[in-house]
Amino acid sequence: MKTKLRLSLLFGIALLAASCGGLKIPGTNSASYTDRNSPTSRGPLQPSGDPREDVRQAFLKLNAAKSWRSRVTTSAGKLIEIEFAAPDKFHTKGGSTEGQASLPEMIIVGKDTFFKLGSMPWRKAPTGMSIGEIVQQTRRPDVAEEMTKYQEIKFAGSETFAGVPMRVYEFKRQDEKGKLSAGKIWISASDGLPQRLESHEETESDSKPITTRMTVVYSDYNTDIKIEPPA
Repeated sequence: MKTKLRLSLLFGIALLAASCGGLKIPGTNSASYTDRNSPTSRGPLQPSGDPREDVRQAFLKLNAAKSWRSRVTTSAGKLIEIEFAAPDKFHTKGGSTEGQASLPEMIIVGKDTFFKLGSMPWRKAPTGMSIGEIVQQTRRPDVAEEMTKYQEIKFAGSETFAGVPMRVYEFKRQDEKGKLSAGKIWISASDGLPQRLESHEETESDSKPITTRMTVVYSDYNTDIKIEPPA
């Protein structure tokens, strides 16, 4: 039971990270998005005047990338590192910002999921858990449908992140359960890919307001990331 609870926590955080940008239009491939402002032909990307379209394009470009890494941190001190390799491979490591390895390591290849806790050997997850299938679902929703959850998107100016010029957008989002969140997304001015995303939501515990925060930092787009089932 403890193992299942730990896995559920990791999956929830990993899915949240993936759902922030890993969106796909059914039937598309890595070259299918419309790059209406290519930096190779027109110089650095500029805000289009339509913030919603700018963010939609960034999500499409993230989804079209053949690989990436992301680092997810939460206000609860959880740390998740995720590697992705197209079309359906994930490698995740979980722990805490203090260095404690409190969550399992996972490798997902298609419908097969493998996990290990600490020094324990790798194990294949039972088919009934459908972990890999759940993760894959985060890359299938229609982008147009996903974007309807964003109630407000506005251009917030230009900044530099990790030494790279960024276009920053603020958003408010309501999910299918009516839960509200707000945040910011940093999009590279050179290639239009998301580099950082922050979100927060207000909840209550014992009638006291609590702010839950999450930060996702993306890196290593389209690099040679190898993810294979454990031996």
